[in-house]
Amino acid sequence: MTGQNKQLSGPTGKQIRVQCPRNCADQEGGAVIGSMIYNDESSICKAAIHAGFLVNEHGGEFILVISNGEDRYDSSFQNGIQSIGYGASTRAVTFKNAPKIQQVACDTTASNSMFNGDINTKYAVLCPKDCSFEAHQVYGVDIYADDSFIC
Repeated sequence: MTGQNKQLSGPTGKQIRVQCPRNCADQEGGAVIGSMIYNDESSICKAAIHAGFLVNEHGGEFILVISNGEDRYDSSFQNGIQSIGYGASTRAVTFKNAPKIQQVACDTTASNSMFNGDINTKYAVLCPKDCSFEAHQVYGVDIYADDSFIC
C-alpha cells in the first residue's frame, strides 16, 4: 500500500492510524522513497520500518501524517531497508507513534486512573458495542466534565 491509496488520502495534516503485518519488508516490490519524510509513492509499511516506527518481525500500528511534498528526497540505509532518492513531489508522508487503544466499559469516566496524564494528553479508547443502549451521564457541551461517561 502506498500513500496514494484512496484509504490514505486527504488534506495536508490529516492523520490516519495504519496497521501493518509482520514481515512486510520481506515482500517483493514496494520502493521506499526518501528518509524520514517519504514520497507518497513509497510502500507505507516499509517506509515505517525504515523510519523506525515498526519492527519488521512484529508489524504493528503507527500514525501516518499527510504532508506537503518536498523539493527532493534523500536516500539512506536504516533498519535493514535501503531507500532511494527522488526529485520533487506534491505530497509526502511522515509517521508518529500510535497511542495505545484503551478498552473501556460503558460507564468509564475520564476521572478513571487509566487516564492520569498531563493536560492535553490524548487517549484512544474502544467502547463496547452496546453502550448506546445504556443511560449515560454526560455533563457539558464540546468540553465535558471528567465525571461524564466517555462512551
